[in-house]
Amino acid sequence: MIRATYRLQFHKGFTFSDAAEWAEYFAALGVSHIYSSPILTARAGSRHGYDVVDHAHINPELGGEEGFRAFASTLKQHGIGIILDIVPNHVAVGGAHNPWWLDLLEKGRASRYADYFDIDWDAPGLENKVFAPFLGEAPQAALAKGDLKLVREAGKWTFAYFDHRFPLRPEDQDNREGDPEALLARQNFVLADWREADARLNWRRFFDITDLAAIRPNEPEVFQATHAKIFALYGEGLIQGVRVDHVDGIADPSAYCRTLRARLDDIRPGAYIVVEKILADGEILPTDWQVDGTTGYDFMNEISALEHQPDDGVLESIWQRESARGLSFEQEEQRARHEMLLTKFAGQREAAVCAFARILPDENALDAALIAIVARLRYYRPYATGAPGSLVGDSYLNDAFARAAADSPALKNTVDTIAALFARQDGDLLVMDAVRRFSQLCAPVAAKAVEDTAFYRYGRLLSRNDVGFDPRRQAMAVAEFHRRMAARASSHPSAMLATATHDHKRGEDARARIAALSHTPQAWGEFVASALAAAGIDPADAYQLFQTLLGA
Repeated sequence: MIRATYRLQFHKGFTFSDAAEWAEYFAALGVSHIYSSPILTARAGSRHGYDVVDHAHINPELGGEEGFRAFASTLKQHGIGIILDIVPNHVAVGGAHNPWWLDLLEKGRASRYADYFDIDWDAPGLENKVFAPFLGEAPQAALAKGDLKLVREAGKWTFAYFDHRFPLRPEDQDNREGDPEALLARQNFVLADWREADARLNWRRFFDITDLAAIRPNEPEVFQATHAKIFALYGEGLIQGVRVDHVDGIADPSAYCRTLRARLDDIRPGAYIVVEKILADGEILPTDWQVDGTTGYDFMNEISALEHQPDDGVLESIWQRESARGLSFEQEEQRARHEMLLTKFAGQREAAVCAFARILPDENALDAALIAIVARLRYYRPYATGAPGSLVGDSYLNDAFARAAADSPALKNTVDTIAALFARQDGDLLVMDAVRRFSQLCAPVAAKAVEDTAFYRYGRLLSRNDVGFDPRRQAMAVAEFHRRMAARASSHPSAMLATATHDHKRGEDARARIAALSHTPQAWGEFVASALAAAGIDPADAYQLFQTLLGA
């Protein structure tokens, strides 16, 4: 039975054998399962394991398969199992160690892995090519300096750029004489400066990280290739369940989770499955996903809110007055979402617009309408797919449609037309593609705009700025907290409950100290007014710095 987990972050400086030495200590703590970071072969030197390059083997830097088996055996002797973090959404690319990626660059659309990656093969100007923005300058300049050059490795000719490799297409392996620029232009990839990625990338990535390329685990062949080792470990009893990383990046999370449940239960019923999922305030994890729950960000948020006093406007007015920002969190989030859509995710946004334009006219209005809708979303993403029986009646999405139309009346007809597409369930392939692209755009925009941008611009109370939190809600009444606990116990009784995670921005103790300010807002206001006068730095930065010092 899953009782209490203890997260371990493996890397070459902390291996399976290192962790095994602590088994007795974990048992004494009452730990029932180790909550392991990803263990499949990652990029050399990886400190986290989320940059997988080989799904067939356990990372040799961690101790390899032999080391993992010994670790699992030691834990078992102390009555401890393993919940394994898995990464179905993306793989590491660039460099020279991912065979799927190298084959894709070499053979382009003819590669057996072409459909493993989420690539727009019809992107304007990049038809049937893979955009590869891994250079530090234009390719012509890199060629002239000799940083980009042809080399022969393992019997093949490839362009080399420091640690990166870009294999020549098969027809050029014996025909590479002449102008290197002309040779480069014939390849199945287009090299470019890394700064061009945001605008021109024709494949989906993890957030804005270009060396993590998204794959398509909803496809049966991809699912099997990326999960075979996981199933083998589970079948042997070496692991008891999985933690699914970034489930919102997957095209159809619901279908993926049901497939995962079915495959694991076919091997042995009772697998523990939790998903890394940030729920909006009031959002419920669908029970038809057939998972045990989330990884606990929602519980962490509720515990934090319970520690706070409700805001009667005092803290908000102090922040607005002293910081000189003048924006509510709602406004900061909306502004940040606009920025992300126009910068980090410009290429992905344009791909979504093109998908809708195959169904609807007036591409300019579509672009403006999609920006308005995503800017007004208040959760990570919708889960409609356009397929028969898919989710409809999404209150968060409908609210975004309504607010986008109210913000820009001239776009109302376009917004209403887009809304009608989301209500369709007839399986039209063009509609399904457009809805998918929209949904997979929403999740990374939410993460970058909220967690990585608005949380650092809006500093009323930093104890309410953390992963899975909503600063709009400062506090939660005891009765509401108990209602939510009862609801979770009913729908997902085995969900993971966390008060800290490996992703949090501040630990429980720091958050608790900062939360105390909600109980003494007047005293805080008096202190910060005098302290800011002497700080000599940007008042918004200083305001947050003082909270951080208090938390520490």
